[in-house]
Amino acid sequence: MLKLTEKDIFKLKFLGSIKVFSNSAIFTLSYMDEKENTYITHLFMVNKKTYKQLTFEGKRNVNPKVSNDKKLLAFLSDRHKEKEKGLQIYYFKEGLFEPIKLTDEKEGIIDFIWTENNKIVFLKERKKNIDSPYKKHSDIHVIESLSYKFDNVGYFENKIFEIYLLDLNGRKRRLFSSDKPISDFRFKNDKLYLLGNFEKNGDINSYNYIYEYDIKKRKLKKIIDGNWDINGFEIYEDNIIFVGSKRNETFAEIKHFYKFSDGKIIDLTPNLDRNPYNSLNSDSRFANNQPLFKVDNYGNIYFLMTDGPRCVLCKLKKDGSIDKLIEGNFSVEGFDIDNENNIYWIKQSFTNPSEIYFNDKKITSFNDKFLRKYKLKEPEYIRFKASDNVEVEGFVLKPYNDLKRENNKYSAVLEIHGGPRTAYGYSFMFEFHLLAYDGHFVLFSNPRGSDGYGFEFANRIVKDYGNRDYLDLMEFVDEVLKRYNEIDKDRIGVIGGSYGGFMTNWIITKTDRFKLALTQRSISNWISFFGTSDIGWIFGNYEIGKTPFDNFGEYVERSPIFHLENVKTPLLILHTDKDYRCPLEQAEQLFTALRILNKKVKLIVIPDESHELSRSGKPKHRVERLYHILKWFRNL
Repeated sequence: MLKLTEKDIFKLKFLGSIKVFSNSAIFTLSYMDEKENTYITHLFMVNKKTYKQLTFEGKRNVNPKVSNDKKLLAFLSDRHKEKEKGLQIYYFKEGLFEPIKLTDEKEGIIDFIWTENNKIVFLKERKKNIDSPYKKHSDIHVIESLSYKFDNVGYFENKIFEIYLLDLNGRKRRLFSSDKPISDFRFKNDKLYLLGNFEKNGDINSYNYIYEYDIKKRKLKKIIDGNWDINGFEIYEDNIIFVGSKRNETFAEIKHFYKFSDGKIIDLTPNLDRNPYNSLNSDSRFANNQPLFKVDNYGNIYFLMTDGPRCVLCKLKKDGSIDKLIEGNFSVEGFDIDNENNIYWIKQSFTNPSEIYFNDKKITSFNDKFLRKYKLKEPEYIRFKASDNVEVEGFVLKPYNDLKRENNKYSAVLEIHGGPRTAYGYSFMFEFHLLAYDGHFVLFSNPRGSDGYGFEFANRIVKDYGNRDYLDLMEFVDEVLKRYNEIDKDRIGVIGGSYGGFMTNWIITKTDRFKLALTQRSISNWISFFGTSDIGWIFGNYEIGKTPFDNFGEYVERSPIFHLENVKTPLLILHTDKDYRCPLEQAEQLFTALRILNKKVKLIVIPDESHELSRSGKPKHRVERLYHILKWFRNL
């Protein structure tokens, strides 16, 4: 039997960023180049019958955006010779085969949008001069705000963020400048609309607001105020449509669609109990820059929604009703809709990496060769009632081979997702298939705290980490063992990353039922996490409760680092040194404490990688991570 190996991830193609263009659509295709140890991304064009490649130069051709009249296509690229200049804006005229370079910014371009009259508004950053005898050449960090770094981005406290208006002849003028990050922006009628927090001491509360900036008057006005957590917005007619929630003592609030009109905020989806975006986990996505939602000419809103283990495409009609347009045992990864209501969309499932569909017809076949070579299995679905009578969903992926080893039974690995407001389901997880090909049952579920099951389900663990979620996971394993006699209960491993890493750490302080454990990018100490993570002071306040100074006992009680004396399970700690979400110190202190207690523990640190290693890290580091996961669990 042909065996899947960690290096076979190089054979996958990742599709994203689909946009309708003229009578067809544009999308990105990315793959990992082992020799160059990087990702290559190019633009492709697809119609209802076939597809072709559009770009051939450079390594990063990303973020395609189409003008409002659907005749011009712009994108960001590094196809120029001066690689140190980062990404620049290029565009295709209708009928042209070679793109035209529009910008030559020293620091590169962060993002851009089209205006209604076919001009471009772009966002860039430049370094702020700091007080130093070396002036512009100083590389020290001078920090005065809590928001000074972000995972997979780096430090940005000494940056100036600028927005420019650009015509297609290359003429530009600066519209706006700020020393605070700009999350999103739109342009209409000589006014900029900005998503961010430009308030004095705004870093402390971490809310974000929508502002209107009058370019002629040079006046900034906050138009959507309050304790909002806003994910994104669009301008429709004279209204602002946005997705967000009021942050009321929890991060688990379901995001709704709102309309801001005539100074009033109207909830367009008051009964929605699912989040309007894709929360399904996958390790097979890249360069998928999709708008959060799309508003058509009639005011209908199209969006993705996580519904249990599925991600579906929905339509919010003007009468407030919601139709599910595309749903099934798969994940809709992105979409766009043409003027005749045809849908170009990206489909991914547990056994199929991403491909492009036109309505219900599959158009592309980039991953077919991989699928012909490796016959992938569907997981078996499990639904059971937890001890408090709430239904919990999970899956079991059976091994691909006959490595039963001892007692004529199989080993198993329990996977725990991060978030915690994400979910496992019908999306592609290369890692799961790899473990199953290595002879393990792979168990994965959506315990309390997961997204896709409504507010009460997600909010159940807030300020109560390690209780109901722990019980759901243990009861899921119990249920699996009842149904699958082939599994050896004494040869089960557990693995998780981020929140899943926290749960892995927590589990081995509570039980010795697992033979081996592997924790990744994890949290071991909520007290130090509060002060060192890029979101620590926000996340801790809402998820654990208050601050360590006001609620010290609870922070101690919820931290695995303070409960290690009874640990019996050997632990592999896998972490990266540029993780700003769950910093390396979380792994280091866990390793140190376990070694001092003479427990079986090993630490692997992967350099120059962020919290996103398993999803977008350097290709060779991703392979090394998978290699060490396989090696560790071969001891089951």
